[in-house]
Amino acid sequence: MKTDANFDIEQQKSFDDTIAEVQSSQRWFKIVVLLLLVLHLFVLFLGVEFLMLKKMNSLVNVMDDKRRLTVLDEDEFSK
Repeated sequence: MKTDANFDIEQQKSFDDTIAEVQSSQRWFKIVVLLLLVLHLFVLFLGVEFLMLKKMNSLVNVMDDKRRLTVLDEDEFSK
C-alpha cells in the first residue's frame, strides 16, 4: 500500500512537471506568434508605404510631363 502511495505521489509530480512544461511551451508559443504578427504588420506597412511612394512618383512624373507639354505649347504659340 505504501509503494502505491509513493507511486501515486511520483506520478502526480510527473504530471505536474508535464503540465508546467506544456504551459511554459504555450507561453513561448504565444510570444513567438505575437512577434510574427508584429513582423507581418510591419512588412505590410512597408509594402503599403512603398506602393504609396511609387504612386506618388508616377503622379509627379505625370505632372512634370504636363508642365513640359505646356512649356512646349507656349513656345509653339510664341513663334
